[in-house]
Amino acid sequence: MTAESAPGTEDGFGPVIASPIFDRDAAPWVTELLQAGYYALAPRRRALEHLRLVLATLTTYWYRKPGRVPVGASDLDAFRAAYGSEELGSARGLRGVLTRSQLELGARRLLGEWFVSCFGRPDCQGHGVVFESPAQRARYDPRARLALVQQALLDTPTADVRGLRWRRQPAVALGSERAALALLSAPESFPALACECGWLTALRAGGLAGQSFELDAVCFSAEGNPSFACAYLSVSAHESAEDLPALRDHCERLEQRLREDEGDAAIILPYAARPLLAFELSAHAGQPLGDLTVSFVLYARDGRAWLSVAIGSEPRSGVSACDAWCSDFFGGGEPRRSLPHQLAVSCGAAA
Repeated sequence: MTAESAPGTEDGFGPVIASPIFDRDAAPWVTELLQAGYYALAPRRRALEHLRLVLATLTTYWYRKPGRVPVGASDLDAFRAAYGSEELGSARGLRGVLTRSQLELGARRLLGEWFVSCFGRPDCQGHGVVFESPAQRARYDPRARLALVQQALLDTPTADVRGLRWRRQPAVALGSERAALALLSAPESFPALACECGWLTALRAGGLAGQSFELDAVCFSAEGNPSFACAYLSVSAHESAEDLPALRDHCERLEQRLREDEGDAAIILPYAARPLLAFELSAHAGQPLGDLTVSFVLYARDGRAWLSVAIGSEPRSGVSACDAWCSDFFGGGEPRRSLPHQLAVSCGAAA
C-alpha cells in the first residue's frame, strides 16, 4: 500500500509506524513485524495479546539499547536472526504471518529467556517496557522516551474546546469502582491495553494530572489495510471526587458543550450517577488528527463504574478519517478497536 492510497492521509496517516523510538530506516521493517504478528491475519484470527507482545518486544529492545537511541538500520540483522527471516526489511518484505510461538521465540532470542515469563506481569511491565524484575520497573524514567520527542511538538498549545464539534460515545461498564479508579490513575499501564486502532504511552512520571502521551494511531482502508500516525496529547483538565463541586462543575460544562451540538437531551451523567473522576486529553496543535479533545467521565451507577466519553473535533462536512478513527478508538464500539472496552477487560480481570 502506498502513502497515496493510505486512508486518511490528509489527517497525517501514512504507510509505516511513526513513533520516535524507530528511525525512518527502521520504520518499514518494524511495520512488517506488526503486520506479520497481527494486522496481516484475518480479523477472526487476530488476538490483541499478539499485537501487545510485538509492541512490548520492540519497545523493550529500544529501551535496552546503549544510549536508548531509536531502533535503526543497524538493528535489522538482530531482528532477522531472531525471527528467522532474511526477508524482513528486504525489497520483497516479510511475507506471511507469525504465530504466538514464533513471536515468543523471536522475543527470547532478542532479549533473553526471562522476557516471556515477565511479559503480562503488571509488576514487571510499564510504559510499554518489560523488565526483568519489579525493582528494575521501579527505576524506569519515562524521560528516556520523552527525550526523543521534539520539544516543539509539546510546546504548541492544545485545542480550544470552544471551537470544536462535540459528540457523545456509548458509555462502557468498567466493573468495580476500585479497579476502574486504580487503572485510570496509572497511565504507565496504558500500553498494555493496546488495541487494534492504537495505543497510548505516558511520557512523564506520575498519574494523570500534568501527564502527556504519545498516541500511535492505526487507521484502515476499505480493504482493511492499516496506516499509521503519531500525535501528542496532554491532560488539559483533571478533576477528582476529592473536590466534588469542581468535578460536578466540569461535568456540567461538558454537558453544555454537548447540548450545543447534540440538543437538550445530551447528558454525560445519567440520573442518580455519582461522578468519580473526569479528565480531558487534548492534541497539540499542528499534528496529525487536527484539533482534538477527548473528555472522559468515570461515574458510579447501579453498583458499577461506567466510563462516558465525549469527543470534540474540528467541524468538518461529512465524516473524515480522523472522526471515524476517534469513534473507533475512544468510543464504545467494536471491542478489539476500543480503548474503553480494553479498560473494561482489564478492570474485570483486576476486580
